[in-house]
Amino acid sequence: MSKRSVAAAWNFLLSAESDDATLGDVRKKKSKTKDETSKSSSKGVDAEELLHLNDGAKLIICMVGKSAKGKSAIAGKIGRYLAWVGYEIRHFQLSSGSNSSDNNKIKEAVDWLVGGGQVAVYDSKFENWTKEQRLKTLQDLKTAFQVDVNNVSLSYRVLWLETYSEKDSANVNENNDSTYESLDPADDELLLKKGKGMEGGNSFIKLIDYGKTMVTHNVQGYLESKLASFCVNLHTEERVILMVRHGESLYNVEDRLGGDPVLSERGEVFAKELARFIRDNFGDTDTSTSNGNDANNNNNSSEKTKTKKKEKKAKEKLGSYKDLSVWTSQLQRTIQTAAPIDCRAKVPWVSLSEIDAGICEGMTYKEFKERLFAQYSARQRDKLNWRYPQGESYVDVKKRLEPVIFEAERQRKPLLVVAHRAVLRCLYSYFANIESSETPFLPFPLHTVVILRSTPSGWDEDRVALDPVPGDTGAHEKVNS
Repeated sequence: MSKRSVAAAWNFLLSAESDDATLGDVRKKKSKTKDETSKSSSKGVDAEELLHLNDGAKLIICMVGKSAKGKSAIAGKIGRYLAWVGYEIRHFQLSSGSNSSDNNKIKEAVDWLVGGGQVAVYDSKFENWTKEQRLKTLQDLKTAFQVDVNNVSLSYRVLWLETYSEKDSANVNENNDSTYESLDPADDELLLKKGKGMEGGNSFIKLIDYGKTMVTHNVQGYLESKLASFCVNLHTEERVILMVRHGESLYNVEDRLGGDPVLSERGEVFAKELARFIRDNFGDTDTSTSNGNDANNNNNSSEKTKTKKKEKKAKEKLGSYKDLSVWTSQLQRTIQTAAPIDCRAKVPWVSLSEIDAGICEGMTYKEFKERLFAQYSARQRDKLNWRYPQGESYVDVKKRLEPVIFEAERQRKPLLVVAHRAVLRCLYSYFANIESSETPFLPFPLHTVVILRSTPSGWDEDRVALDPVPGDTGAHEKVNS
């Protein structure tokens, strides 16, 4: 940022800070549309910016496939991703597409979409789907969508998503799914014969062998293309993801915003403790020599015992450190924290850098409050959407983290992310399926390792606090700013 642009920004802000009338007018203008945008602002984005479908169309994702092929797990990941990005999404359970219960579910989903929903996901438990049954579902949707909202007919798109195994064609009687018929581009001709409104009903993404191969057909528009890119990274293998903030930095001690400070003395000690934790909890290492000074440090033996107890739950082997990848930001405090760790690879990401505090970089929180009180107050009112002057908001951070999410989903081996509080809050909110409005307030203390283990339904979590206890790092840490 040039000196001229910083000076201009400061002049504008200081002028605005002293001009209460101007700020009041801005607040009044914003308040007029508050009711209209309350739903979208809680997500941090405007609904119109999100959908990116022709004519504001609704998207209906229908999960199909034989049993034990990961349909529900994949549907859960898709739902979690779309909700994290900011879409209004809801899951509905269908059976075979041929009974009154399904008709009720379809009507329920359409009513929800008409009321403001954007994406409906049909997750089918009954696996004997045939072409005719899928056709009936399309016909039921066509009938249900024959409603007008403000004299405008709603448009919609149907995207089939199939989980498929190459073994299925050889084992037609596997799991009693002998009547199942896979999605096929040739079905376009069948739909064309059925008349207007049915011709676009054969858009699909087929994930073969848990994502090793992906086939797409008639995928259109921004959102469907984005989902195809997301799905190609998905799998159902068990894995472990660890998240940790960098060790205490000099700016933490001084209660300052942003910057690129080095670690404090306590932060350097934590980096060594984190490396020890990795050695002790991953295989392929001799832990008997990993902490050789303990025998000569009797005064700290009780402290070490407490730490060991905290780590006991996480002591199950997390994998091999030879398979571990470590991702950091490109700021030196995360690189220094990861430096002592033995691992397969260390990857610095620009996207993992801390939230950009703009012209407030280097300020203490006290200075920020005193010098820019109007900005401070606006942040207190809406921390998710508020943006540092010439910097970022939490919504901006989430947008730049999308590539990180895609790559994290692709990983099949252990992963450790060493990053910053705002960034880790956003990443954690994705895996833990946390509402966007709650993301800026998630607890992520220094010197604490968050361990996430994948399960069929989501993630199990453990937290382990490591030595040393951080010093007095300022009021903003205590109130979880």
